[in-house]
Amino acid sequence: MVAWAFEVAERWCSRRAAAIVVIAPSFVPVHEKWGTADKVSVIPNWAPLDEIVPTERKNDWATEHGLDDVQTLVYSGTLGLKHNPALLVRLAKATIDAGRPVRLVVVNSGPAVDVLRDEAARLGVEVTLLPFQPYERLPEVLGTGDLLVVLLEQEAGAFSVPSKTLSYLCAGRPVLGLMPSENLASALVGRAGGKVLPPSDVSLPEAGRWIANVLGDDEAQGGARGGLAGPRGAGVRARETGLPVRTAFSGSTARR
Repeated sequence: MVAWAFEVAERWCSRRAAAIVVIAPSFVPVHEKWGTADKVSVIPNWAPLDEIVPTERKNDWATEHGLDDVQTLVYSGTLGLKHNPALLVRLAKATIDAGRPVRLVVVNSGPAVDVLRDEAARLGVEVTLLPFQPYERLPEVLGTGDLLVVLLEQEAGAFSVPSKTLSYLCAGRPVLGLMPSENLASALVGRAGGKVLPPSDVSLPEAGRWIANVLGDDEAQGGARGGLAGPRGAGVRARETGLPVRTAFSGSTARR
């Protein structure tokens, strides 16, 4: 009932709007059904290349938080209970079980923090939980990750495009996406050499093996830990995905 009410309200607004901006082509069929497609322009989320740049793995932020000498999985951004945050902890456990010790670092504020802390205690996973950091330090935060994780619930489908994916790509680190395969962000991760799997526990053994392999190669080759780029090209910069570097605005849907 609530979803229906929101759809009615959005359709009413769309029919009265002079112009409509959406952030992905997946929105266009909806407007075709509503009879408003002739007013739609697609402007994808942008990559802030001039603001988020690759940093040294052992940067000041990593040192301040005791993360400069341990391999890390980093998640930074919005994380609600509907995202199944405990999946991040179980991902770290799967990576450890695959033979690669890691610390999970989550930068977030909200109810997910307690879930993460409890699940980490239950599984014996080392975790660093920090509140949102100043934006100007985001390059260091992301640069601290030996691997960056995007998490998006299956129900989001193609209609929620997590803009953090582009920030991750700007940081030049390997990316794992636990997300629906039809989501635009999954294509970006794939084009950058990352890995995309469904956001469920069934995916975790494969995800853990992939991460262990990537981080093992990285350590042997002096990749992200010793320089500015992730292993095997997985941290391709956002410009190489073919999306705009910047646009005037990002559209009319929630960004995650």
